[in-house]
Amino acid sequence: MTFRLWDIKEEVPEDLVDVFDIVNLRFFSFVLLNEEVSRVVEKLFKLLTTYVQWGEPDFATVRVDKARPDSKKETTEALMKLLIVQDPRLNPSWVIELPKTSTAAGFEVDIETDIRDAEPWLAFMFHKCGLIKHELIARKTKNEKMAQELGRPLPLAVEETRKGAVPGIAIIDERT
Repeated sequence: MTFRLWDIKEEVPEDLVDVFDIVNLRFFSFVLLNEEVSRVVEKLFKLLTTYVQWGEPDFATVRVDKARPDSKKETTEALMKLLIVQDPRLNPSWVIELPKTSTAAGFEVDIETDIRDAEPWLAFMFHKCGLIKHELIARKTKNEKMAQELGRPLPLAVEETRKGAVPGIAIIDERT
């Protein structure tokens, strides 16, 4: 086995064309902007001889539910909405359109799409990672107002999570 660094946004190296039987992708939704997806899918088509499996969280379906009727979730919901408007990668609209984009790029045979709610343990882990993401952005941003806006509700959202605010998210798996 060898490892190789290649930026998916760059052209496909000639020695990688039609080389792979299987390509498995996860979490490109944190990297790709909406306008970059069709070009990336076209490049994936060049790599493959047969099969791609691509799994992404569907951020459009992210919600906060309650484990108990008396649980609070308002701060957690507000925190999630705050980031969506700050960076388009945190609100990718392309994920749900991935089957159409794949077909347009040449993946014509047997596109199987599985869209379902994540298992509770997996949704919880996404949520915990999301809270870390908020904290990292608050610490690293050069935008002082954004740091304050994220930093203020974060401890309250963590406390809501401890007391029963539970996330829900759909997972989209596509296989060609």
